[in-house]
Amino acid sequence: MTRQRQRTAGRILLHSLPTPYGFPGLFTYFDAAWLSTVAGLNNGDPILLWEQSAGSGSPLSSVSPPVLAMASGKPAALFDGVSHFLETDASFTVAQPFSLYCLCRLSVLGGCLFDGPGVSLTISGTGALLLNAGTLLTLPAAIAVNTWTAVAVVVNGANSLIRVTYASNSQQISGDAGTNVITAGIRLGADNSGTTFLTGELAQYVCVTQPANPAEIEAFEQYARSWIG
Repeated sequence: MTRQRQRTAGRILLHSLPTPYGFPGLFTYFDAAWLSTVAGLNNGDPILLWEQSAGSGSPLSSVSPPVLAMASGKPAALFDGVSHFLETDASFTVAQPFSLYCLCRLSVLGGCLFDGPGVSLTISGTGALLLNAGTLLTLPAAIAVNTWTAVAVVVNGANSLIRVTYASNSQQISGDAGTNVITAGIRLGADNSGTTFLTGELAQYVCVTQPANPAEIEAFEQYARSWIG
């Protein structure tokens, strides 16, 4: 499939892109399809190493890894909510502004999607998403269980944003999330203190080194809808 890019006001619209490979400012893109098609993992195998499909960030690894889940033919990292996590090395650093996208499906509300340190995105027991880059920005009742969900986060000081889309439902909030940056790697599926763990699946994780605009977020949501099917 040929990727076609349309430029509007100096930015690239990605509606015709088949994957996030062409996202403006792409820093790293982890696609769980790599685990099965390149690494050769099978359903239930531990994910000891997850290389990025595009970008320049460091790979993910773990001493307490999630396993590969292949529900409905959709590969994802399955976290047990007890001890599983994946993390990069300390060379993974990102300054503000930056944006994060992920595709996830929770089986239990609560847990941590990622932790910077310095920048984290956690989920409360009521399904609220909490972005913290020094100041807490909260999107109430944003996540539903057992549903593939597209999450877009812009970390840009007072102009930060959280947006969640699943099925026909979309919610977002903008405001101040603080000015912290990612200085020493990221951890997925758990916080850096090892006290809050994710119970569910993570299929895609994307980081770009600029604030996403509405067209780019919509492009990711369209990609997510196509992926979910």
